[in-house]
Amino acid sequence: MAGFNTAVTGLKSASTMLDVTGNNIANSSTTGFKSSRTEFADIYATSVVGAGSSNSPGSGVTVSDISQDFSAGTIEFTNNNLDLAINGSGFFQLDDGNGTTTFTRAGAFELDKDGNIVSKNGKYLQGYGLDAQGNILPVQNLAVNQKESAPKPTELIDLSFNIDAAKDPSLLARTFDRDNPASFTYSTTIETVDSLGEPQLLRFYMVEQAPVREVYNYDLSSLISAASSTGSVAISDLTDFGTAFPNGDTEAGTPVEDTKLTFSLRAADGTNPLATLAENVVVAPTISLNSRTSVSMDLASIDPFLNAPTNDGTGTLAAGETLEIGGLTYTATGGENAATVAAAFAALDPLEAANGLLSAPFSGALDTALAGSFVDSGSGTLLFTHSNAETALDVIYTDTVLASTTTPFDSGTVPGASYESTEITLETLPAGETLEINGLKYTATVANDPSVLAEQFADYLQDPSSFNATLGSFDGGWESGFTLVKQVSDSGAGTGTLYVQADIDGNTPLDVDVNVTGTSELNLSDLAASLDATPVSQRADAIAQAINDALGAPEGNDFVAVSRDETTGYYTLSLLAPELVNSGTSFTIDASGDGATNAASLFGFTSGTAVEPSLEPLSISTYELSFDDLLNLEDNLITSPINAANFTTLDDRIDLSTMSYDTKTGILSFELFSEATQAGDVVVQGAGPTSTEVSLVGGAPDERPANEVNTLQIDDTSAAFDIVNPILSTIPVLVEPIELTIGGVPIQLQRGLSASQIGSIIEGNEDEIITKNPNIESVTYNRDTSEVDVVWKAEAGNVETISVSSNSALTGGFGPFTPADGGGIAVEVVNGDASFLGQYRFYAFLNDEKSPLDIGKLLDPGETAGKETEGGPIMIGFDTTSGFLNFVNGESVPFGADAPSIQILGADPTNSTDKLADNDVDNKPGIQLNLTGSTQYAADSIVKAASQDGYPKGDLIGVSFAETGEMVAAFSNGQRQNLGLVAIANFENQSGLQPAGDTEWIATLASGTAVINPPGAGLNGSLRSAALESSNVDLSAELVKLIEAQRNFQANSKTLETMNTVTQAILQI
Repeated sequence: MAGFNTAVTGLKSASTMLDVTGNNIANSSTTGFKSSRTEFADIYATSVVGAGSSNSPGSGVTVSDISQDFSAGTIEFTNNNLDLAINGSGFFQLDDGNGTTTFTRAGAFELDKDGNIVSKNGKYLQGYGLDAQGNILPVQNLAVNQKESAPKPTELIDLSFNIDAAKDPSLLARTFDRDNPASFTYSTTIETVDSLGEPQLLRFYMVEQAPVREVYNYDLSSLISAASSTGSVAISDLTDFGTAFPNGDTEAGTPVEDTKLTFSLRAADGTNPLATLAENVVVAPTISLNSRTSVSMDLASIDPFLNAPTNDGTGTLAAGETLEIGGLTYTATGGENAATVAAAFAALDPLEAANGLLSAPFSGALDTALAGSFVDSGSGTLLFTHSNAETALDVIYTDTVLASTTTPFDSGTVPGASYESTEITLETLPAGETLEINGLKYTATVANDPSVLAEQFADYLQDPSSFNATLGSFDGGWESGFTLVKQVSDSGAGTGTLYVQADIDGNTPLDVDVNVTGTSELNLSDLAASLDATPVSQRADAIAQAINDALGAPEGNDFVAVSRDETTGYYTLSLLAPELVNSGTSFTIDASGDGATNAASLFGFTSGTAVEPSLEPLSISTYELSFDDLLNLEDNLITSPINAANFTTLDDRIDLSTMSYDTKTGILSFELFSEATQAGDVVVQGAGPTSTEVSLVGGAPDERPANEVNTLQIDDTSAAFDIVNPILSTIPVLVEPIELTIGGVPIQLQRGLSASQIGSIIEGNEDEIITKNPNIESVTYNRDTSEVDVVWKAEAGNVETISVSSNSALTGGFGPFTPADGGGIAVEVVNGDASFLGQYRFYAFLNDEKSPLDIGKLLDPGETAGKETEGGPIMIGFDTTSGFLNFVNGESVPFGADAPSIQILGADPTNSTDKLADNDVDNKPGIQLNLTGSTQYAADSIVKAASQDGYPKGDLIGVSFAETGEMVAAFSNGQRQNLGLVAIANFENQSGLQPAGDTEWIATLASGTAVINPPGAGLNGSLRSAALESSNVDLSAELVKLIEAQRNFQANSKTLETMNTVTQAILQI
């Protein structure tokens, strides 16, 4: 009977199910355990031919498979970072060290003695290695092989701050000192790390630029070589000059008395340099000036005159009667009285009268020996400014020469008048030279002899278009107070004379200036005679004294030096006065006279020899200037678009408009823009082979406020002032009421005010002027200089000159002030400069060192140090409207953009050369400082954010794993380092895995080869650290399965029992 076998198969299957269920229940707490399930299959007998018949009862049951459930168990968190759980599919890969690879979900790992991560049974957890750059290496044993973290020097600092815009930079100490808080606006400190892990302190200081300008004054005397010329023939006995060789004869002859040497000095601009020397230098005049007196006559006192028996001035002239004065005839038309005649004479044009260019009722001309003009002083009295007091002034009435009734002018009898006339005897004016008389300048195009000169001036003053423009040109204008009354020219004799008379109310001396080459002659025979008894050793000094006397050199201020070479006997002449050397004056020596040739050769000079000072090429911030450039700065540099642009490209700190050179002192001066104050040095030196050093006067630059200043000069010598009552006071006072307008503010000045009172009144209106002009800082009056200074606020910068006007009638509008050349009131302007606004010098110091670090300050133009940068401050700037950082060390920062990095060198005392470290990240030397986000608001100065990326040495304090599988080592210095990457294995058929015990599986052909990827990649689950996956056994389900298995076992037992009963029954049959 088959039933027995069938029952037995059922018992066996039920027993297997009990075994599986029991195993599940037994491993319900096993980490990573996967429960199993018993799967059954029926058994049917099979015939040889075909399958069993449809009415076959079957042969029982069999266990077809015990499959595992790989669903995830519950993840429970622990306190051990080496406990790992896979949240999702996948297996940890283990290696037993002998080549056997197993897979598990049990992530209870630990470290062995070698730092390897192993399972509880000692198998090595597999994962990817990582190199220093984080690149993935092949799968290997994961191990904690990094027990310490090497120190990393600081490479990057992020610092943002706000600096208080309300701080007043003018209150800061003028010299920055890191130990003096009063010398900087704000400071902050950042702790950094050096290459050995030691902490260092970087201290940053910000100094707001004050509203001042640096003024540099350089003495160039060390670069200028004096002009000199050396004789080529030795002279042992200067008495040879007294026996100069006539006609080129080489034998001694008789002395030639007219043999002379001519010494000429000519400035670089062609003018006479002697006129610009010290005040005590007396220059021999090249024109003759001779002052003359005036005479007066009372027309009414002439007996026959006016047909009157009495001399009361009431009579009149009859028609046809004449009056001749000094060759000038007046013919009456009838009825003229003394006052009428006097007025007619006074109305005459002096030049027309002198040259006979008159019309009726006048005829004739003034006597050529006279020069003058007539002035009607009232009551029929005619004043005549007489140019020649030695010549009688004839007065003729109708062909009758009257007795002399003129009297010498007596200023005491005519108060307030000074009718002085000046006779000017002219000399030839060389081509290119200038003659200036009373403000009118005449420059000769060709040589003008005296007669031509006289005619040119006379013609121009009579009609500016009538002079000969081919001979010369006029510039400037004839100033009031004087009148050209006559010109006398004699072309035959080559002489010319001008007569200039002071006007009736004029008392100013006539200004005559002739800019011609300073020339002096020295008679050789006279010199030889004077040196006859002079020892040879003293003759060089004697020659120098003679030449300096001839040139008019003052005592103690010689123009020329002479030295003698004792070996050769040669003499050297050179310019000595610094004023001449500094101005580039040339020194020319000519010989003249019968013995000129011999004299020149004996003295060692070719006739016409010219020598001039030389300048070693001058370098200002590497820009080279020649002597000509120096003497013509305005044209050659300042106003030259190309040269100025080239200069500014080299050094844009210098304000070219302020550059000047003083030829008297040899001082070169210029100013820096206020934004560059104390931000670096200016290199001025010789550009020759020796690079001669140029000394800075005082050893340091001066400073001046950056404010614009407008200066008004109160001039109490102008026509607006006069001494009203000399008995009471000799101080000039205002003689008319004037309304001034300064900056739109009207100021009333009453008659009788002195200059100091006017200045005080203007100063008293300071508040009103400031109210009207808010950018003005102050209005002050200087009593010592009689100047009114209008000072603008520094932040206003270079503003328009303040408006000033006057309604003065006497002065034509300039009132109590000095007039401007082009009309109006002269205002002296010192330009303002607001470039300092929002600008800061930024310093960095290491620890307590006194020298600033190199933070990218470029070498000042002209400096050489083998590198491009040096220690010192850089400039940072803020937008004065928005307060945002907009400038860092020469680079603009657009709104919203990151600021360029500041490279700090020398901040690591253990790495003085700033060599890149092995663990350097940015591959840049030094520390990169980023100031992005810094602002300048009117609020407290604070640090808004600060961080740096350096750290000291650290020890391992733990290992953790990231969700993506990275094994992260944590160190005591706060650093974390990825040591590896856990490998997760996955299979196409997990059910094909073969259990290997210890909650491990091995791959089989059925499972396929493991596919290895990091956690989270592809189908792999993520990794959880400090967590374990519990068994996925469901105890409730397993208990139900026990009941089911028990029931199945009992039922199959009953089948067996029933079959046994049936069998017994059959046996009993």
